[in-house]
Parts: sequence; C-alpha cells; structure tokens
Amino acid sequence: MVKSTLYVISLMFALMTRAQVMYPSNPAFVDDNYRAFDFWIGEWDVNLKIKNESNEWPVSKKAHVKVFPVLQGKAVMELWNEKKEGLDAIQGFSLRYYNKETDKWDLILHWPRPNWGRTAIFQGEETHGRFDFHISYPINDSTTQMAKYSFSDISENSLRWQDFYSQDNGSSWTANWIMEFTRTAKYPKALTEKEAHTYLDGSRCSADQYSAITDLASVKSFEWKGERYATTAYKILDGCATVIFGSNNTYPVKEKLLLFTFHTPESKYEVIELSNDTNPLGRYRGSFIDNVFSFESVNSDSSVMIKMNEDGESFSAE
Repeated sequence: MVKSTLYVISLMFALMTRAQVMYPSNPAFVDDNYRAFDFWIGEWDVNLKIKNESNEWPVSKKAHVKVFPVLQGKAVMELWNEKKEGLDAIQGFSLRYYNKETDKWDLILHWPRPNWGRTAIFQGEETHGRFDFHISYPINDSTTQMAKYSFSDISENSLRWQDFYSQDNGSSWTANWIMEFTRTAKYPKALTEKEAHTYLDGSRCSADQYSAITDLASVKSFEWKGERYATTAYKILDGCATVIFGSNNTYPVKEKLLLFTFHTPESKYEVIELSNDTNPLGRYRGSFIDNVFSFESVNSDSSVMIKMNEDGESFSAE
C-alpha cells in the first residue's frame, strides 16, 4: 500500500513538472553535480555577436532560446531559434547532463544547415563559476582542431557564451562568436504542439531522407528492449530532427529521451538515447529500409533495431 501510494505521488509530481516545467522529482539527481546547470533553465533573448574582418564584434543575429529540465532533472535541453525566417536563419538543439562515470558534463549539439546535419559531443566541467566544454577533431591528415565552448559571467538573469578554436594544440586560440543571454522567463512555456520551438515550415531539411525522421512525430508509444513507454514527440530544427519523450508506469517512473537525426558525413540516420537512470548516453547510427531502422552503436558493440508499426503511431526497439 505504501509503495502504491508513493508511486501515485511520484507520478502526479512527474506529470506536474512536465506540464509546468518545475524542478525534478527523482532523488537520484538532486545533488550539486546534477543541479549545476539549473541556472540556465528558462527563456532567454540572445544577442549573437560575430567577429568581422575588422576584429569588431557587432550584434549580427538575435534569437530566442528555451531551456528545459528533462528526464526528471538528469539533463537540460536547449532549443535555440533565431528571430527571423528563411534558410539562413539559425536553429539549434543541445542536451547537457552530468556523466557520473567520467565526473564531467556531456554536451550533445545538433545545429543543422539546410539538408545537412552532424551531432557533436563535447565534455566539460565547472571551474570557479565558469563552464568549459571541449572537443578535438581532425580537419585534414595533418591538423587537429580543438574547440572550446564557455559559459561565464553567470548571474540570475544574464550570462555569456563564447567559442574558441585552436589548431596548434592549444598554444593559441581564436574566437568567432559571443552570445549574450538575457532572461525573459524563469521557466520555459511547456511544449504543446507537435511542431515545437525551432520548427517553422519544414523547409530547412526537406530532402527525402528526412521524411522518416519527421514521421516519428506521430509516435504515441514505443517499446524499448521489453519496456513500454507512452510518448510525446516533437518536430524540431525545422524538419531536421524529431525529439521523443517516453514515460512508463513503473515505480519509480522511468523516462527516456530519443533524438532522431540524419548524420550527413556518413549518410546515416542517428539516434541519441538517454534515460533518467545513472546510465550514460547511447549513440547509434544506421539505415532505414522498409520501415526498419537498423542501428549500430558508435561507442560499443551493441545494436538496436527499431521496427515501425503499420499505424505509424508506435515502434518497438530490440
């Protein structure tokens, strides 16, 4: 009886947090490590300054950003939307969570160009109130580029973001973008439509391969390796991605976030999978043939096969 009552209370609070974007209910994610990015939750206006040839930093673009707590507080999700229409407008997605195994924050970024996308994963940590996220990748056979994205000057209603790049192993750095965030709301308005913030008319990613991704916004439930989830799905990034939130009726409540995109450099579909447990991120790439996604893990020997049901409103992953 006590367990049943606790389950009902937990479920009610989880539903309330999902609707009102309040703070999380999962006690596993209440310590300071998991809460370190709560300062970013809310809605923000952003002035993006892009360095020009004269080494000046004019305000080049303006955006509105929504940052949500997801997975009962395990992660924060960003939807970045430029305040203009057209294919030259910028839309971006990010997901950040504390990785207990590495004692660092993982940052998942997907900022697509028209009919082109690639997901990048950074690792970062906080030092004296500043968050720095790092990644290194080859740009040709002889040169590796290091990138660093930094949050600084963090206050309740403002913060600064800046990028840095190095091609000499960190001996020197150049910068291209500065973002100045000004808070407009303490909590973001809940997503209520199938086409969420950052979705305009779907023209950014209108190539044939993206239809399999946008069709996933019709999914109402899925089964993931034997566990059934009720879902809410959203088209984002103007047709370049679909994000799916799943929740089941167990105690404690299990939740899962799935991000479906297309990885253009390898011409493969990609799914990012993160749950509200202590497990790290899952990252898979593969094909879509005859209503079946066949994915292989990017980081391990595991695989996932996702079969779409005929009604288009559910799928099973094995």
